[in-house]
Amino acid sequence: MSIVISQPSATPVIHALRSLGYNAGTAIADLIDNSLDAKATKITLQFMCFGNDGAIIIADNGHGMNEDTLQAAMNIGSKDPRADRRPNELGRFGMGLKTASFSLGKRLSVLTKQNGIYAQRCWDLDHVSKCNEWRLFTAIPDEVRQYMCDIEGDSGTVICIDKLDRFMGAGSANTIHESSFFAKVRRIHHHLEFVFHSIIEKR
Repeated sequence: MSIVISQPSATPVIHALRSLGYNAGTAIADLIDNSLDAKATKITLQFMCFGNDGAIIIADNGHGMNEDTLQAAMNIGSKDPRADRRPNELGRFGMGLKTASFSLGKRLSVLTKQNGIYAQRCWDLDHVSKCNEWRLFTAIPDEVRQYMCDIEGDSGTVICIDKLDRFMGAGSANTIHESSFFAKVRRIHHHLEFVFHSIIEKR
């Protein structure tokens, strides 16, 4: 019996993954779950609005990732759901980082540090769509890196999501105004207070 390796086309798959049922609040809560899995004790969430685009930045002081771990984390479907998980580990399929981010915007940049050594990766869905291949950048573009703080201490992670077409209509004729942008941020704030209230109360 002969076998042919069938690799799915990148463009339709990546856009299908953008429609997995997230809203902005649940997407950001899922990203914060990753920081909690990394044993972070401080998580900073920042929303930036500049004209027709914006950025969402989540920084933590968790255990960070080395080059190999980051590469695996950025792969689509990086975990076997049947594999054993650590107690209290929230991620199951290795999809949350990518699908939650892509439900908000078209570019995901990750800067991470472990044992004092930095690693970085960037998915740009405009580039993926243009070439129809799973091309992952190994460096964060300068125009994104300027928004991402350096990581204090020996470990931590900063992610930045921009090209916010789903969150604010960036790149379209229907970009929301700054007042609407921050009204949406306030709703997310209330959602996160509800989801993580027990952790917040325990400081």
